[in-house]
Amino acid sequence: MIQMTLRYHKVRDTILILLLLAATPAFSMSVKVLDGCDVETNENSLYIVLGKGENKLSAWSHIANPQYEKEFSNLGSTSTLNLKSDGYVQDPICNDVFVQNTILVVKLSDWTRQHSTGLEAQFAPHNVRFGDVAHVLMDVRLNSLDTRVLSAEQLKHRYSDYVSVQQLTEVDQGKVNLGITLFGDGALDQSSESFNSESIIEIDQSLLFDKWLRVIIPLSDFQSFKQKDYQNSSVDIKEFSRESIQGIRINAETSQGKQLRNVMDEQWTVDIPENFKQISISFRAIELLANPLK
Repeated sequence: MIQMTLRYHKVRDTILILLLLAATPAFSMSVKVLDGCDVETNENSLYIVLGKGENKLSAWSHIANPQYEKEFSNLGSTSTLNLKSDGYVQDPICNDVFVQNTILVVKLSDWTRQHSTGLEAQFAPHNVRFGDVAHVLMDVRLNSLDTRVLSAEQLKHRYSDYVSVQQLTEVDQGKVNLGITLFGDGALDQSSESFNSESIIEIDQSLLFDKWLRVIIPLSDFQSFKQKDYQNSSVDIKEFSRESIQGIRINAETSQGKQLRNVMDEQWTVDIPENFKQISISFRAIELLANPLK
């Protein structure tokens, strides 16, 4: 997993947070605190998932399924997590701009239904190819209300009887993480092989709660893989530049996309208590951008 450090720059009275790789080439994802609530026009916009009157997102939730009620018993009250399509509302604290509100949940222990809730948009029949996309842009707000992320110390307290500190840091480090996946044809059917490209981003919620943020992720920072039966094999995205993007998926993630079950292997048992990362988040824009940013 790529290790990132934060550097802060004062730019025209806004904080620009550049996340840089500890090695070359420079990691170019950026997170910028936005001053206003208006959705800006992007000249390089290739495809609008959300914003400017468009919303192709749909929400899904395993937590809402009575069949899995016991599985999520440690989550506490799930009334706010039974996600519905009415999460797309006007935001009274942001000039009544339409936003998509949701709560994203990921498990820390078991990989079964690890992504407990999520957002997804399917693009078909629009023909957008992986080679056409240069960046993914998102305007997001991390909401302190209903966000619950265990700190590193809390994680140690809950799991030190089962794993070493080193193993635990491989799972999570107490920050907000989002998994952004662009998926190709066949990705919704795990019996067939599909091409996917994913980036796991990290935002320090202690610094950036309740602020509108512009997150821009270059496609070069995505990890590309073929997937079948949830088994991944790494590939070079250049080999699939003409492959059509069928959609985008957004999930809460652990810091490296792993659960305790991954790092413990055969030592993991169902008796290890489950804990969750719960991220309350609002989106007001999601776009795929073409060509280098100006």
